[in-house]
Order: sequence, then structure tokens, then C-alpha cells
Amino acid sequence: MQEFDTRTAPLTIKSGPEVGWLRRLVRRAGVWWGTLLFVAVGIVTSFAITGTAMAVAGLPDMMIGYVCALICSVTLVPLMAGSLLSLIRRLDEAESQLYHLARTDELTGLPNRRALIEAGLRCSGPRAVLMIDVDYFKRINDTYGHQIGDLVLYEVAGRLASQFARAGLLCRFGGEEFTVLLNDTDRQSAHDLAERARRNMAETPLQVADLPALHVTVSIGIAVTSVDHSLATDKLIDAADREVYRAKHKGRNCVCLADTTADPPGSDESPPYCSEDGASEGQNTAVSGAA
Repeated sequence: MQEFDTRTAPLTIKSGPEVGWLRRLVRRAGVWWGTLLFVAVGIVTSFAITGTAMAVAGLPDMMIGYVCALICSVTLVPLMAGSLLSLIRRLDEAESQLYHLARTDELTGLPNRRALIEAGLRCSGPRAVLMIDVDYFKRINDTYGHQIGDLVLYEVAGRLASQFARAGLLCRFGGEEFTVLLNDTDRQSAHDLAERARRNMAETPLQVADLPALHVTVSIGIAVTSVDHSLATDKLIDAADREVYRAKHKGRNCVCLADTTADPPGSDESPPYCSEDGASEGQNTAVSGAA
């Protein structure tokens, strides 16, 4: 399975933890050039110290001291500096890999909840959170098994990635839930994006393994914050999650918008808002023939 590329999105996860100057040196110059730099600095430093010490001591023949300093610099410094920089490079690669693994969902290759929270902390200004839940996912697992369920989640992630790749940061929140963080987005724009993704999922069946086409739908909850109604990202996630439950109670396969700002679609008030496709529970099934 290939990983979905979300690096083109306006919101992205950080490439790695903050590093010190030695790691930056290794990343930019490499081990060999870094070692040569240490050797050059060592030669200059040793010459300066040797010359000063011999001048203070009043020794007449300073050449012997310089030769000794040069020999020590070109023999000991490369060994110590090369070993140190090689160790730093391996440590840096291992830590970067762990950093990436800790923020990536193994099944879908999407960023995970930790990456979402960290990205939310770096956001400022108007933003929206979309919570997307796959309808009747338990039926898929019960009917076809968890391996097919995983493939369905992977295909759903790919479908959603194609919808939100350039709009925001798509993450797998957990289980059959996905979350999208949209920066600098108002209620109407967030609703339009969610509705487009819902329709795309409902109108195009998934082709998984050798099974017949699966008609999978999603319920989407939206929470939006503005400059005048600021909310932390975790509060937006909670609000969007509540709207998902409201969408489920309305029959699934619909988009519900939370009451978090003063600008709901088509109104000067701010009541919760839902749009749906009119599908009843019997019509909106992930497994053909399921009730």
C-alpha cells in the first residue's frame, strides 16, 4: 500500500523534532565534510595554542611544536569527529523515523490524531474541523471480516485524500473516523467541501478485492471557529464529533454543521444546520441487502 501524500496541503505535519547545531551540520554537510571541517578547526586551534604556549615558554625552535600539533590534528581529530558525527547521523535518522511513525497511521499512511492536534496548535485565525464517520462499518466487518474492513478503510482514505489533498490536513482519527483540519475557512466553504466529499462517496461505489461493488456512505460533522468566536482545536473536534452523532440520528449519509459562529449557511442566526441526501436507513447500506 502506498502512502497518501498530504504534503501539498496548506496544513502539514512537521518533518521532525527541533535539533541542535551538530545535527544541522550533519544534515547539511554530511559526515565526511563535517569531519574535514572539524580537522581544519582543530589544526587552526592547535597551531594557535601551540604557538602561544611556546612563545610564553621562550622556546627557540617552534617548528617541532607545530609539527606535533599537526600530527595530532590529522590523526586523532578525524577519528573522534568521524565517530561522533556518524553516531549523530544514525541517532538523527532513528529519531526522525520514530517521529514520523508516531504521527502516521499505519493502515492508511495518513497523519494520525497526534499530528492533527499538533497542527491545530500551530493554527491561528478562522479554521474548521470536519469529522467523517463511515456509516454501518460494523456490518462490513461482521459480513466480510476485518481484513476486508481494513481494505475498505484504505479505499475510503484514498477517496477522501483526493477530495481534501489541497484543502486541508486529512487525518485518521481512529477506527472508522477521519478528521479534516481546514485553516482560514468559513462555514459555507467548509460545508461545501464536506457536501462534495459526501456525495462523491455516496455516488461512487468502492471496488474492494474481488467483492461486488460496495456502496459506502459517510456522515460528516462540522465545527467552525472565526476571529470573533475563537475555539481551540480540541473544542472544535468535540463539537464536530457531536454533529456526527446528530447526523447518525438523522439517518446517516448527511452533513451537520455545529453552532459555533454567527454565520451559518443562508441565515443571520446560528442554529445547528444539516444537509442530507434523503437516503433512509434501508437505502443507505454499506452491504448489499443489509437492513
